[in-house]
Amino acid sequence: MSHDGAGVGSIGSIGSTGVTVTAGRRRQQPQQRFEDPRDSVGHTESAVKRGAITAEQARERVALVAERQAALVRPRPPLVFVVLDESCLRRPVGEPAVMDAQLARLVEFAELPHTVLQVAPFDMGTRRPFDLPLYILTMPDRSLVSYAESAQRGHFERDSTSVVPILTAYHQLQAEAPSQAQSVAVISQLRKGTP
Repeated sequence: MSHDGAGVGSIGSIGSTGVTVTAGRRRQQPQQRFEDPRDSVGHTESAVKRGAITAEQARERVALVAERQAALVRPRPPLVFVVLDESCLRRPVGEPAVMDAQLARLVEFAELPHTVLQVAPFDMGTRRPFDLPLYILTMPDRSLVSYAESAQRGHFERDSTSVVPILTAYHQLQAEAPSQAQSVAVISQLRKGTP
């Protein structure tokens, strides 16, 4: 991974496209689970056992997630704003210890000085504008790109007439979602075993 003197750097490949982007700001929209290499190994092993992916695809996915996570701790990390769907917190992934490690990692992520974490609760209902994972990136030249993915494919969009409405909807989501402090409190309560 590289970075320039302005604090802008490669955040790695986006989704399954293999596209490597350079961005100074990354916004993530509700996804069904948070990416953490500690979880990915168990999650991908399960997918291999089900025959959903090959062992090679599993290794590639784990490496991709590790690459994305490494961007958070480099000398000049990007600003990262994440809104997670509440299902990310409540759907068990692996054994209880794995789930607890996931929740602990979210709290650690929220404590980083260049990150913002919010949880979009179930009761947001129709005020939650997105149903699939979405990334919005601010490039070094201040242009915006978005990447949305589904189970079958990903879509990379560079046209500002398409990206700006997505960014607007994302900002509306951020305004509606509980604050980072409230979101971390929810995560902490879940770690204690209270709903």
